[in-house]
Amino acid sequence: MLVIDETVFWRQILDPDGDRVWIHKSLLSKRSIVMVMADQPIPLYRTMGDDQTVVAYADPKALLRLGPCQGDRCQLRKNNIRGWADKSKLWGVDIPQDLPD
Repeated sequence: MLVIDETVFWRQILDPDGDRVWIHKSLLSKRSIVMVMADQPIPLYRTMGDDQTVVAYADPKALLRLGPCQGDRCQLRKNNIRGWADKSKLWGVDIPQDLPD
């Protein structure tokens, strides 16, 4: 879910299917979580740079904790695994420009 609007106590969220709903802020985690939006598992690389060593693969629809993003890659974490993935394969990094009405 992605927070797209907020009041003091309420947050409007958007899910990957484009549905919007208002929920109380106490029901949300402060951790940033993203979903893998790919048909195949995506590689998680050791570094965001030239080192293309794959440390793990993330399955489609997997939920991973979001770390920093640099350029077209973001760092993801799940348990003790940490790696960099292509931002274009992740949902929840940026608010979509074409929000549904």
